[in-house]
Amino acid sequence: MVQLSEIVDGVLTLTGRSAGDSAFYQFVYKNLDVRRVQQPPAENAHIVNPLNNEMGGFKAREVPLTGAEQIYGDYLTLQFGTHDDAVYLLNHASLDDLEKQLISDGGVFNPFVDWIYAVIRGRVQKYSAIFQQDGQSVVFSKDAQFACAYGNKGSSDLKPYIDRQIEWSDPPETGP
Repeated sequence: MVQLSEIVDGVLTLTGRSAGDSAFYQFVYKNLDVRRVQQPPAENAHIVNPLNNEMGGFKAREVPLTGAEQIYGDYLTLQFGTHDDAVYLLNHASLDDLEKQLISDGGVFNPFVDWIYAVIRGRVQKYSAIFQQDGQSVVFSKDAQFACAYGNKGSSDLKPYIDRQIEWSDPPETGP
């Protein structure tokens, strides 16, 4: 269990932004929702935004979170999409499930996902998404994706990203 503010602190530290970036905290606190892959999203149901549902577009909270909310789960992703200002928290059953999400078509390779952070046992972990191109390993970059530098026919073309994998900068602890 970790406080929401600690996760946001970790994102700011990982990205080299100032921990005093109050605008970023407020953005997350206003726009965070729990992705409802399973009904109900059991571990973090207490922070579900009642304005959102799977059938409608994303809506910001009427009353922002405070940052003091307890976040549950050993394996989480925090996903940002600036096309609609959505910030989604998703629980995963295992490290393997978390890695599968990161490299899925709905993860880091998705052009509508601007950032996706891995939170393992309360700590934001740095990783690289790797794929194979012309027989070589390539480190994925959002900037290159949007510049169509990978041979993609537009930023939404996911075909060039084959043999995807995650490489951890500091391998996460997964033991009890």
